[in-house]
Amino acid sequence: MIEVIVKNFIDQYGPVKCYMERPENAPNEYCLAEKTGSYTADQLTTSTIAVQSYAKTLYNAAVINSEIIELMRTLQYYSDDVAGVKLNSDGNFTDAAAKQYRYQAVFTITHY
Repeated sequence: MIEVIVKNFIDQYGPVKCYMERPENAPNEYCLAEKTGSYTADQLTTSTIAVQSYAKTLYNAAVINSEIIELMRTLQYYSDDVAGVKLNSDGNFTDAAAKQYRYQAVFTITHY
């Protein structure tokens, strides 16, 4: 599962701990990795993965987001299951209802 590969990669090399769902006692800074869709053609799967970076300040959420983007650009060099990573978009994605600062980066990942 590509989302597990992304989560484990960020846990090992990233600036914050990564989860696949919001932890009950969330730390001040963390990220969530979520697969939002995928398709398969010619034995390759292409998945869309959203990584949301949470922090106590908007600035810190933006910094974590930037570090995650730079890290994700190297995923294909660390995993034999990943053929390529492309950043689709990123930006402020603050959760007004929960009053939590967050940024979101969306990636297209081609994998086996």
